[in-house]
Amino acid sequence: MIERDSSQADPGERELGQVFTPDDVAQQIAGMLDFESSGRARILDAGAGHGALSEAVAARSAELGPRPSFVLVELDPVLANGIVEDCRRWAAPSDATFTVISGDFILYSPPPDGLFSHIVMNPPYLRVAAGSAQQSLLRAAKIAAPNLYGAFLWHAVAMLQHDGEMVAIVPRSFFSGVQFRRLRHHLLDSLAIETIRGFERRDVLFARDGVLQEVVIVKFKKSPPAAHVVIEWSMADGSLSARRAAYEVVVESGVDRRIRLLGHDEEVVDRKSWRPLIDDSLSVRTGEVVDFRTPEVSSDAGIDCVPLIDSRYEPLLRSIRPRGGPRYLPRSHAAVHPPGTYVVVSRFSPIERRPRIRAAVVPEERTTVWGGIAFENHVNYISGRGKQQLTAELAEWLLSVLTHPDIEAQFRQVSGSTQVNLSDIATLLVPPELEAQRPGV
Repeated sequence: MIERDSSQADPGERELGQVFTPDDVAQQIAGMLDFESSGRARILDAGAGHGALSEAVAARSAELGPRPSFVLVELDPVLANGIVEDCRRWAAPSDATFTVISGDFILYSPPPDGLFSHIVMNPPYLRVAAGSAQQSLLRAAKIAAPNLYGAFLWHAVAMLQHDGEMVAIVPRSFFSGVQFRRLRHHLLDSLAIETIRGFERRDVLFARDGVLQEVVIVKFKKSPPAAHVVIEWSMADGSLSARRAAYEVVVESGVDRRIRLLGHDEEVVDRKSWRPLIDDSLSVRTGEVVDFRTPEVSSDAGIDCVPLIDSRYEPLLRSIRPRGGPRYLPRSHAAVHPPGTYVVVSRFSPIERRPRIRAAVVPEERTTVWGGIAFENHVNYISGRGKQQLTAELAEWLLSVLTHPDIEAQFRQVSGSTQVNLSDIATLLVPPELEAQRPGV
């Protein structure tokens, strides 16, 4: 289950992180399962909710083989009791058996001989608070995940039989976020990705619940990786676009093991020999000033103040009209940087926006007049490392790279959030024709 505008949920749903699976989404997930070679089908529905996923799978009764069995695990006892009645109806056309377990999936463990041939899930999306009972529970289960949807994925891995399949609809953020690195290693050490389905519009899947995040459907298989991953896109007009990409292009082999989602019309580019944008001479950081925590921020330009650069910095805005006027910080504040040349990158980056990366140069002549510069938390900034300063030439080169179409493509492939994170910038690779123009090369 996916993060959404919690104002549209009732209190019980907010508490459990529930966003129920629409019928059309359930049918898509069920349709991605393969039953031809699984033998007797044993299906696990983790975080079953209203049971929409099990119902959609059960509707494929002619393909399930003899005596298929379903186990549905749901924390909410009211929902679990309701599913029991529905299961009798779903079982009627076949000889399927249904077991409904009212309890926490993280505490669930199947019998030793009870591994599943197929797992489906739309897990809850709740962040795990530090020091909470949930965090203690995950630690006790040796699960390293920052939220419950990651924990569900982690816990399900051990329940899948050899050659078994798991299909989950989850936020795309785990594809690249640093906080999900251990989860990616855990998943990809045991499972291979067979199919990823993206959605051209993120506002239609869970429209009733006001979902805010980009979501994907991912099909895993407990087997060695195939040569290719199928990349599918559900288009705004209702059509489905499909392509294949080499496994090593989609699943990186480095320390981060990020997962790339290629666009439906993007060319596959071999970047193995490309150099990183941020080398040893450069530093990239997030602005230190959090305005609502910094009472010294003012809209008055005092004689001993410097401008606070935020996402409203004019060169970043393009066609966007700024809200409010400029803001300033006392020159004596610890967050003020010395005069010099800097490159700023807006952190806020809606998925629908083109280009996703918006960058601008803050020239030395401006910061010299101001007597320094400060950066607000809604921007990242690139500077020289240590005592080194960016030259105007290097800053303009960085700007040309950050606004290059291939950099935009790289970012879209790995970004699963509405922000440009430091790790996103640090892992960008420079096209060879631009690398040759790097000042000092």
